[in-house]
Amino acid sequence: KVFVKKVPSEMARSWGWVHRGQKIQVAPQTILDENKREWVELTFLQLARSCPERLCSDDPLGRGFALVDGDHLGLGALLSGPLPAQECPECLEEAQCTAEE
Repeated sequence: KVFVKKVPSEMARSWGWVHRGQKIQVAPQTILDENKREWVELTFLQLARSCPERLCSDDPLGRGFALVDGDHLGLGALLSGPLPAQECPECLEEAQCTAEE
C-alpha cells in the first residue's frame, strides 16, 4: 500500500491509500519535501475516486500526496511513471482506497 497523505510529509495524516501497481492520475510535476524526497499530488478526481470519505470530511477540498520512492523506509520504489499514452486507463473507477483507522 502507498499512503495518500494530506500534505507531502511522512508524518502527515493520511486520507487512505492506493495499491502498488495501481494506475493513478497525478499532477505532472513532483514536489520535494523537507528531506528532498519526491511526492506526487493526486488529481482532484483521482483523490475523490480513491478516497471518497474525504468528501464528507472537515476538509472536502483537501489535497492528497503519495511518496514516489520508499527506499529510506526499506520499501523501494512505490510509484513509477508517467505511463505512455497508450497505457493510460480510460476509466479510473477501479482506483479505490480505504481510510486509515
